[in-house]
Amino acid sequence: MLLERLSKLASERSSESRVALLREITDLFLKEPDIRGTARMDLFDDVMCRVVEEATQAARTELAERLSRSETAPRGVIRRLASDAIEVAQSLLRWSPVLDDADLASIARTRTERHRETIARRDTLSEQVTDVLVEHGGTGTVQAVANNTGARFSRSGYGALIERATEDDELQMRLAMREDLDDATLTRLIRTMSSRVVEKLREAGLEGQHPPPAQLVARLRDKLAGADGELREVMEIADKVRNGTEKLPDAVLRLAKARRAYDLGVLFSLLAGLPQAIAVRSLHRKQNEPILIMSRALDLPWVSVDAILAMKAAKAGELYRRSPGLQRNYETMSSGAAERAMRLLKVRSDAAEAA
Repeated sequence: MLLERLSKLASERSSESRVALLREITDLFLKEPDIRGTARMDLFDDVMCRVVEEATQAARTELAERLSRSETAPRGVIRRLASDAIEVAQSLLRWSPVLDDADLASIARTRTERHRETIARRDTLSEQVTDVLVEHGGTGTVQAVANNTGARFSRSGYGALIERATEDDELQMRLAMREDLDDATLTRLIRTMSSRVVEKLREAGLEGQHPPPAQLVARLRDKLAGADGELREVMEIADKVRNGTEKLPDAVLRLAKARRAYDLGVLFSLLAGLPQAIAVRSLHRKQNEPILIMSRALDLPWVSVDAILAMKAAKAGELYRRSPGLQRNYETMSSGAAERAMRLLKVRSDAAEAA
């Protein structure tokens, strides 16, 4: 019966008849016992793939919705429909068990933001898929995947999320509520949080409409307390540098060797008069220019800058290669030019804050 209807579908030219036959064949397929790997499955897949190329969007959408939860749906047609317009693909991207990690990663990499945001809401997501979503996704996608308790993240994926969260209070909150953050990642997140988010986390025992587990609350409080202690230490270092009881290059070397990027950013902010968010963010970005400008404005020797760049590479899991050219550029940069660049950064930041 199924083979006969497939043969008729393949030769049918009328669009209305094709839609009716498509529904009938889908009914037959869904009622069949498991035929995965059989010749009939291959034939069904081949015919359906050819038919959907000529079917209307409404017909493709209906077919996708009917096959969206089938574990035995033909892989070829599922992949074809999942890469279609979002109106067609949505149900498959959200539910289909046939789509594997490679399929989802490819679609997330090549299709639209709405495709990515739909994938981000699947019940479970592997590290392979979330890496792509974080790299290519917009704000909605990134917030959705951070809020997905079934999503798993690689170390680099969490690093990229935290970097994006430096300018996104909502994303900071969603990440802070995740129970799968290890201590090192949670500490790094807290160090990049805005004061508004820190205050929200502290108030009312971190309660909300969906209060986090008590264990998570306790861990957040401990990390916040630890961050407060480190902040006080950095403020004391800044005071010692100002009154001459500690040399800035020595303090920078000590913090860089301990890989305390956030604390270095806070120290630069305190001494250079830059907003903390800008100074901290510069220590986590791939570009080295902001670090060079801040360091030159503070008249740091190259050995201190070199230690900062080595720390930055180590935290990113990269091999640090010293660059004589970069050192020459740094040492020939005038302090006046660096200070003017710093003032421009501050003016722009003040304007953005006012806006």
